[in-house]
Amino acid sequence: MFILAIDVSKSSLDYFSNFIGSGSVKNSPQGIFDLFSKASSCSNNFILVLESTGIYSFDVASYFYNNSIKVFFVKPDNLKSYRKLLNRPKTDKIDAQLIFDIALKLPDSLIPFVPYSEIITELRHLTRLYLLNILNLKSLKLSKEFLIPLLPLMV
Repeated sequence: MFILAIDVSKSSLDYFSNFIGSGSVKNSPQGIFDLFSKASSCSNNFILVLESTGIYSFDVASYFYNNSIKVFFVKPDNLKSYRKLLNRPKTDKIDAQLIFDIALKLPDSLIPFVPYSEIITELRHLTRLYLLNILNLKSLKLSKEFLIPLLPLMV
């Protein structure tokens, strides 16, 4: 079985695989596309396994899933326990190897990726925008008198 394991961070995707080797790409639409192209040019019969990191892992998981690749998550607690058991330091490169090991040795512990509906995805996006606007308003230290007329516009 071919496995592509990815440690996802805000800015990068560190990967380890038994068919394309290891490396790193940017966590961006272009980086995701490049990694998918590299993997699919070698095999279409592989699974993607990554640590569940919420928003940072969603785009890569969705892209591979939408291109007919089975996607699974490793629970962060399982990865942390496995790293501690092996007495390994916390680095993105090592975590990608550990995710690969977990997928290979403990496949029953993997959680299948379930894509959100478009409505849920849009609600998550709008919620993030709303929260960013609130933070921006707070950072401007605007007076309460100015904020009160704006609140209906923000909802």
